[in-house]
Parts: sequence; structure tokens; C-alpha cells
Amino acid sequence: MRIEPGTNDSLQRRYLRCRDKYNYSFYLWARYSLIGLGLSEMQICYCQKVVIMEGPLSKWTNVIEGWQFRLFVLDETAGTLSYYTSQDKMKKGQVRGCVRLKGAVVGIDDEDDCTFTITVDQKMFHFQAKDYEERDRWISALEKTIQEHSDIYRYRFKHTNVGVARSSSSYIQFEKRIAQVDTYLQMVIDRIQHLESFVADLKPEEESGKISRIIQIANEMLDSVKHSVVLLQYAKNEIVPEESKALVEANSAISGEQKLNAGPLSNLEPLQKSGIKPPLEEEKISDDDESQRPTDSSLLSTVENIQFKDEPILSYSKSDEEDELYYDSVEQMAMLVDDMQIESREVEMNNGIVNQLNNSSTGEADDFPYVLHNEPQFTDPGVNFDMLYEDDAEDELEDTREHGSVIMHLLSQLSVGMDLTKIVLPTYILERRSLLEMYADFMSFPDLFERIADCELADDRMLAVVRWYLSTFYGGRRSGLAKKPYNPILGEVFACCWNSPSVKASDEKVADGPVPTATVNQITFVGEQVSHHPPVSAFYVEHPSKKLQLNGHIWTKSKFLGLSIAVHNVGQTCLSVLERGEEYLFDFPNGYGRSILTTPWVEFGGKCSIRCEKTSYHADIEFSTKTFYSGKAHCLKVEVYRPAEKSPYATIRGQWNGVMHIKTNQTEEVFLDVRKLDPTGKLCRPIAEQKPNESRRLWRHVTAALKEKDVHRATRCKFWLEQKQRDAAARRALSNVAWKPKLFEQVAGGWMYHMPLSKRGQFPHQEKQERDRVQSERQWEE
Repeated sequence: MRIEPGTNDSLQRRYLRCRDKYNYSFYLWARYSLIGLGLSEMQICYCQKVVIMEGPLSKWTNVIEGWQFRLFVLDETAGTLSYYTSQDKMKKGQVRGCVRLKGAVVGIDDEDDCTFTITVDQKMFHFQAKDYEERDRWISALEKTIQEHSDIYRYRFKHTNVGVARSSSSYIQFEKRIAQVDTYLQMVIDRIQHLESFVADLKPEEESGKISRIIQIANEMLDSVKHSVVLLQYAKNEIVPEESKALVEANSAISGEQKLNAGPLSNLEPLQKSGIKPPLEEEKISDDDESQRPTDSSLLSTVENIQFKDEPILSYSKSDEEDELYYDSVEQMAMLVDDMQIESREVEMNNGIVNQLNNSSTGEADDFPYVLHNEPQFTDPGVNFDMLYEDDAEDELEDTREHGSVIMHLLSQLSVGMDLTKIVLPTYILERRSLLEMYADFMSFPDLFERIADCELADDRMLAVVRWYLSTFYGGRRSGLAKKPYNPILGEVFACCWNSPSVKASDEKVADGPVPTATVNQITFVGEQVSHHPPVSAFYVEHPSKKLQLNGHIWTKSKFLGLSIAVHNVGQTCLSVLERGEEYLFDFPNGYGRSILTTPWVEFGGKCSIRCEKTSYHADIEFSTKTFYSGKAHCLKVEVYRPAEKSPYATIRGQWNGVMHIKTNQTEEVFLDVRKLDPTGKLCRPIAEQKPNESRRLWRHVTAALKEKDVHRATRCKFWLEQKQRDAAARRALSNVAWKPKLFEQVAGGWMYHMPLSKRGQFPHQEKQERDRVQSERQWEE
């Protein structure tokens, strides 16, 4: 807005100098002077345009190692956050310090509602607001300023505004241009291939060498053009208008497989679906178009004669549990272009995805949620996949600063508190196992699990349950590296067993057990991905000879915290001691991936509990996260209570990945030292004998590629597998068939194994309950 005539120009210039020198008193004087000139509030704000937020915060100071009260002024124009020690010094312009916001990253602590951090120039500043609402206001204002000044946010911020203003027609024109470029690219590829065949017939080496050099340069140019078109595709996806979202989402869910077979970049499918004609057929390029270049008439005629299939827009209704697909993200699409052309020769669906959807049987979809016919040979046929899984030692995670461009692209998609379900995550952070197998690794110490059934006293049984529970975290995450397991696919299953350390081996098989080859003296595990929305994993464990069974489900919810990633584990697990009729209910803490900008590491945080309704024993467990100003990492505290007692009879302290001590009224001793435990290896069927939906068979090519540190190939394998899942979801949607889990059934909001040990045998407490039921019925009849 232009200032009305009469405004003192020197005042405006002095005002800008005041901004640069952070002279707050002059700022106040200037504001009142502008009011005296009769300017409106909007004009004053335009003239000033200095402060968008100000107020008190506490700042952590290293000098005294504590919180100090400061007054803060956020300058949107300069992109700075200045702070003062008092109101008087702020009026005098005596700045205590200033935080530059260009390139900064805002972070929060999921365990603390008041604190937040700003990381910039390899320094971290800690702040504390009075409550959650005030912190949220500061974070919103800071992110807005950072978006306007930081390169890592500018891409997302700019396209967020453009996406609202841009019309559907502009989007369609952009899409047409991309299709046109893709067509030209295919013709250039054909000409280069023709030139290569021509070189083979030349006899003079001199002439052949010259043309070979031309071919080499042409191929280099071709790679650059391919990369540019892929970037255009990324840009197109960022500016999808509201009117086109439904169409694009429907097409992306069912047309990805066909893209592997069409053209060098295969991005014409959205145009085919919507019936859009080729760009030069519908709109000729004018002679005065500055972007037009001289074009060979044969090439132009080829473009004009492009034939698009006239296919109807597919429409279907998605069920509640399948309205969103959760899978590992695909990044580095530029790397996939050439390789997907090669692999596509081995892939089915030559007649297009629509024909396959119409011709496929629903019975096939019922048997398995995704079809893996004609799987490309991603890995050398001589690779022993079973040996890859025998070596469970994870390689050291690389410093993420070596992948700076990937991390910056990731940050450009995120804001504090955002759900990470659909966010692109880099392949190099994956660990070589599925999430279902990670849950199985919680049972790595079966001897502690068996001791629960051997304890005669309720006190001892409760402590045995706590001891086993605390060991599961070290068993599931023996490495401190923050690597991410594969996201299980809908219907994926993992099954294994362990030999009992204390019970003699037996040849007697378990009737109707979860693992057909398991014996009565083995501990068996089976897990299944029962839902994608929300992403729920259900698992079941049983030990027939000890009369123990465990049934649980976990739903993971991920959230971005700025410099950390929080994973909330929602769900409950029930451990049943069938011989005594006791059920121990417990939940799991939250997981955190820290230091995502450097070398990520894992810690747990939050409060959990273990409760037995029959005995009324319970234990309260608190996992403490490491704060920046005090404390150690990986600490926990457990208080175990007897029935009707307000004081704990046992208190446990220590680190979940180290030593834990227990203190009672009489003694204090080591309760558990997980570093001295010897994990028992799980027994799995050979991959060649596994069913198509078992985890190790599903992810074997990704695992082999990660073991060889071939991130490029791992990304391609993952992409192919995820595309199969999307195609299967489209089949079920067209057939109006909802996916039903095979091993678990939903009961009262939870998931129960369909044939647990408690249903397959009679136990003393069950016989007593049956006698009581019969007796009560007789009394009622009398």
C-alpha cells in the first residue's frame, strides 16, 4: 500500500535504520508519529512492517545452566528473533542477542508441551513458553518467517499458495506440455538408436569414432532431459488444483503399473484417463511464441498423429479400511526411469491395468491381497536369501549430512506436528526386516518368558512379567541406530518359533497351532498386518508346554517434531498364564528418532502400565527421554504394587539397554542386565518354502539390495512391491470386496487370534469356571 502524501520521507528512512539497529524505543516513537499524521492502522503496519509477534519467553542459558526470562521480538522482514533482558533495555534498543531464522529448523519435545527449539548454523537455541497455546502461536509465527527466508521451506511455501490460486485450466495446459515433451523425448531416443545401428555398419574407424562421439554427447543430453522431465512431474504433483485431486488420486491408485510399460517416462496416463487430446492437436503453437524452436516437419507430424486411447474415467467407492494406502515411500524417481524400462519387459499387464482389473477373479483377490505373478528378477539367481537373514548385524548408519539434499527435500515437505504417514522417507534409513519381524524379536529371550509360569507366588510372577517386559525392548532394538523397518503390506504375515531353553525337545507337533512345524515344547509367534487405515499389526505368541499365550495389536502413529520423529504405539497386549487364569494387560512406550540431521539414534519415552485383574497387582513404568539440560538417555523407573497398597513393594531403576536395579524393603540388587543376556535365534522356514505373503519372501530383494548397499536397486524393488499393493486395492474396489484378515478377527476394538491355545485345550481354571457355570444354572432351574 502506498503512503498518503504528507508522510515524512526521512521518517520512513530513519524507521528502517531503526529496524536494522533494533532500536525499539525509536520504533515506538515512529509508530506514534505515524498515528499523529492521521494514517490508518493498515497504513501504519505497512510503513512499519517490522514486528509480527513479541512477548516474553524463557531461554536456556549455558552460563548459569538454567532458564532465564527474556523479552522477544520477531522481525518478519529481517528474518530475525531478537531478545532483551528487560522492558527498559528493549525500549532503549539494547539487544541481548539475535537468532537468524534463514535456514533455521523449529523443533518441539513431544514430552513437554511448553518448550521448543530453533536450530540454525549448527547451533541449537532452547525456549520455553508459559503453556501449549503460547508455544503453538510462536511456532506458527516462526515457521511463517522461516518459510519466507529459508531455501529449504521456500519450495513448499510457494507452491502452497500457487496451488490455491492456479486454475484447473492452467494445470491441464501444464500437463499437456509435459506430455508433449515426453513424446519428443521418445522420438529423440529412437533417432539415437537408429544412429547407433548406423555406426555398426561403418568400416573406417575414423568415421566411426566421430559418430560414436556424437552418440555419447547425445546420450548425455538425453539423460539431462529425462531428469528435467521427472522434475517437471514433481512440480506438477505439487500444484494439483482442488478440482483435479480426486481424479489424480484415483488414477494414481490404479494406473501405476501401466506406467512401467509406456514410454521413457510413462506419464501420459492422466491425459488418457481424462480424454484430453494431444497438445498440438487441440492447440497449435503460435508463430510469436517465444518458447517455440525450429522443429523438423517429420517430428511435428509424429506428435500431431499421437493416438490416445479413449478410456472412461474409473470410479469406485473405497471401504473405510482401504481408503488410504500406507507403504514405504519412493524417492529418487530420476534413478528409477531407466531401470523401470528394463524391468517392465519382464512385467505383466501388456494390455493395461483396466483390462486386468476387469478380467481378474475376485477369488484370487480373496486368497491374497496382492498378486505377485511374473516378478522381475531384481537379484542374482545365485543369491542365498536365507543366509542374508542369518546375518542380522546391521551396518552402521551413515551420517545423514552425507545425504544433505535428501534431508533438505524431506524437511521441505514437513512442518512441526505433521503426520508422517504419507511423507517420502529415504531408502537408506531402512533396516533389513519387516515391522512384523521386529515384533517377533521382542521374544528374543524365551527363558525369561518361561519363568513367568514357573513362579508360585504372585509377587514373584509379577516381577517375572516385569523382567520379561523390560527385556523385550532390547531384544527388538539391540542396535541403537534409528533405522526404520519395512512397513508391512496388508495381509503380510510373519511366523517363527524358538526352542525352549529349559524344556527338553519333543517331536510332538502342536495341533492347529500357528506354526504347523512347531512342537509342543517350542515357543511360536505369528503376526499379520490386519489393516492399513489405521496401520495395525496384530501378533500372537504361545508356549503350549508352559500354558502361556500372548495376544496383542499395535497401531503406529508417526509425527514430525522438527529435529526428531515420534512414533506413538497405540494398542494393548494381553499375556495369559492359562494354568492360573491370570491375564496381564500392558501397553508400549513411544519411540523417538533423534538427531535426524546428523546421526540418528533411538530412545523410548512415556508412561506404561502392567495390570492383572485377578490378583490386583500392577506396575507403573516410566521411560524418561534425555533432556538437553540434564539427565541420561534410555532411563526408566518401575514401581510395583501389591493389591490395595499405596506404596510400591519394589522399585526398579536403570536403563532399558543396560543394567536395572531393584530395591525392596530388605535389599537392593541387580534386577536385569540385558547386555549379559544371550538371545535365542528364531527358527523360520526357508524362503523357498514360504507362502507369497510371508515377510521374508516378500521383502527378500529389498533386503539383498540393502545388504549390498545398493540403495538404487532397493528403491526399485520397493516401488514394484508397493505398486502391486495399489493394484490389488483397485481390484477389490472394483469388485466391491473388502479385505478380511486370515489369522485375526476384530473383537471389541482389538484383534484376537482366531484359534488361540486357550480355545484348543482345557485348563484347571477353565474347568472350575465351567463347573461354577453349570452349578449356577442348576440352582436357577431349581
